[in-house]
Amino acid sequence: ISVSGIGPKSALSILATDAINDIILAIEEGNAKYLTKFPGIGLKSAQQIILDLKGKLVETDDELIPTHKNDVEDALSALGYSRTEIRKVLKKVNQDLPVEDMIKEALKLFMK
Repeated sequence: ISVSGIGPKSALSILATDAINDIILAIEEGNAKYLTKFPGIGLKSAQQIILDLKGKLVETDDELIPTHKNDVEDALSALGYSRTEIRKVLKKVNQDLPVEDMIKEALKLFMK
């Protein structure tokens, strides 16, 4: 996988700085602002990363795969929360709960 204008040094600094799933999420959501926080990545580079990689990356964290978790993410997203915020909160939610209870627990965590 390569991105036009991004060398190995910049790529490694991005991967070493943040969680891979957060980076993938930012790319898939087209969140160029998130990508500009990395050293050497300006707005144009961030947009190029999104253009070249969107749809080509797969989430590697197995905990993000269960469909009930996706249902919870969709419900919280419909309430206006970003996918990044949602995933951070869902890491703290009991995954064995029914979808409705997971949503309630997540909302409580958002209120803290």
